[in-house]
Amino acid sequence: MLFFSSASDQYYGYDALSNKIVSIPIKWVEKIHLGQSDTIIEHLEATGVIKNESLLIEGLEQDWHQKSDKLGTLTLNVTDACNLRCTYCAYSDHYPFERSHGKSVMSFDVAKKSIDYYLANTQNVILRRISIYGGEPSLAKELVKKIVSYTKVKADNVLFSINTNAAVLMPDSWIDFLVSEQMELQISL
Repeated sequence: MLFFSSASDQYYGYDALSNKIVSIPIKWVEKIHLGQSDTIIEHLEATGVIKNESLLIEGLEQDWHQKSDKLGTLTLNVTDACNLRCTYCAYSDHYPFERSHGKSVMSFDVAKKSIDYYLANTQNVILRRISIYGGEPSLAKELVKKIVSYTKVKADNVLFSINTNAAVLMPDSWIDFLVSEQMELQISL
């Protein structure tokens, strides 16, 4: 769940599974600031306001998302690490309810499971899209290369894009890789 506040100091939570925005009482805001948002999420789940977040994992077996070819782009957040600390970034310290920069990197196993699920549920799609995102994905170059290589073995109709601040496009071998894979570059300023 993503927590945020409005310009008028009203607090809200966004639940991606139900696609709902719910009002958060002011008495819960302190708990959120203290990192105790789990109790709030549990309450919202128990009262049926939002869906059980465990469905994100268990849902693959429970068919929470009907198998269809209506899935859009698969976005893989390969790392929280970033080489810049732009004050306007959604992940800067200016947005207290958003994740912050870190050093975590997605495991290749998680990437493979995500790709396998995406490909299995988009079999009739003419052109599939996988977007590589972060932090700064070029800080996880070897993982990005593994993701592309693994996907190309499984399917030949995938277009890749990468969102980058372009500060670490060197060395030339990295640029050559992006060009050879015909990756769409999305430059984030």
